[in-house]
Parts: sequence; C-alpha cells; structure tokens
Amino acid sequence: MRNPLRSLLLVALMGVMAGGCVSAPGSVGSPEASAFSSLSPEPSPTLASNQPDTDCGVSNMSVDYAPYTIPSIAKNGGIIVEGHVLSTEPPFYNTEDGKKPRGFPHAYGVVNAQPNGTIYTPINVMVDRTFVGTVKPGALKIVVEGGTIGCYTLNVDTSSGILAKSTYVFVLGDAFTADGKTWKNQLQVKLAWPVGTDGTVATSEGSMSLDALAAEVNTGARSTPTSPAANGP
Repeated sequence: MRNPLRSLLLVALMGVMAGGCVSAPGSVGSPEASAFSSLSPEPSPTLASNQPDTDCGVSNMSVDYAPYTIPSIAKNGGIIVEGHVLSTEPPFYNTEDGKKPRGFPHAYGVVNAQPNGTIYTPINVMVDRTFVGTVKPGALKIVVEGGTIGCYTLNVDTSSGILAKSTYVFVLGDAFTADGKTWKNQLQVKLAWPVGTDGTVATSEGSMSLDALAAEVNTGARSTPTSPAANGP
C-alpha cells in the first residue's frame, strides 16, 4: 500500500530569476521521493554533463503537502524530533560524485537528465528529544533542500530561514539522490517548526506546548510502529 505521505506535491515552482531565465529544479520531494523508509541507493553510471555551467539566478520553490495531521505523520513513518541547530555546512549537489546534476536547473529536453537534481545544505543539530522514530538524542547531521552553489540559489519555503542557535521541532524523512534513489542513512528536513523561549512550538496545526505535541504524536504512533532510520553520518 502506498504511504500517504508519498503524495507530496510540488506547486508554484518558479521564482524571480537573475542573469537570465532559470527554470525550477527537479522534484526532489515529489510523490515518488517522499517515502520515509530508509533504503540503500544503487550506484548509478557517471555520464558527461549535457548543460553548460553558466546558469545563474534564483529560484523560489513552494512545497504543498497532501493533507496531513501530526498523528498521521507519526503513523506513516515520519520522524519527529526537537533539537537546536549548532551550525550549517556548505551546500552540495545531491549526486553521488558531487557534480552538478545533468540538466540542473534546466532538466527539460536534456539527454540523460537527472530530474530530481537539487541542492542540499547540511545542518548540524543537537537532538534534545525524540517524539517518534529511532533517532536518538545527540549530535545529528541532517540536510535541508536549498542553498547557493556558485551563482545559483535555490530557496525552498518549507526549510528556508532555519537559523543557527535556534530550536526547532523537525519532521524528518529520507533524502534522495538526483536519480531519485534513497540516500542511505541521510535524513532530510521536511518541516521545521520553531520552538519559542516559552517552550511552545509553532506547528502547522497551531501553537502548542511540547507535551501537547507529544500527546498528538502518540495518538498516531501507538498503534503503528515507525520505520527504522539511522542518524546521519
């Protein structure tokens, strides 16, 4: 049976462009790239790039999820943790060799294009509390979609604005390669809910205490085991 959270949809893909018309990137986080189960990727052949390295500009991407609730996230294998951001690292392309994905950001009409090509930015988090999932409290490296490489910037609304030394409740799932394969043991931020100094978290269902969030999570998690996941490298 298809995981309901696989039905993550991408809408409003285009943003303001600089230095020429820049198409939106491929659909990492699209319906076939949003499962929360962790699978090992298969190696893919390395082919020569079919697009020049002169693409410059900015794309703003908005991600619209299929209807969900906090209990349904927990029920369908979502990982939910509270943690504070220690630092960020330089962005990288989601290819196994680190090269620009073929066709990125102009995947249309490119031979052997990698339509799931995107930019990930690693963030180092200290997990303080796990609401659901097998991620243990402690240091964890996760990635958010978006970032700047060279003269190209990708902004993604669900993960933009994450600040160092700030605390969030993160909804995590698998990260994916440019070929749409699961990135082994690497978790991606799907949602980031800021936690205030008073201990309230601004969820998509309104502000609530962390204990109230835990109660919501338990409503979905107690009847369905969560998918195994490992801490990032």
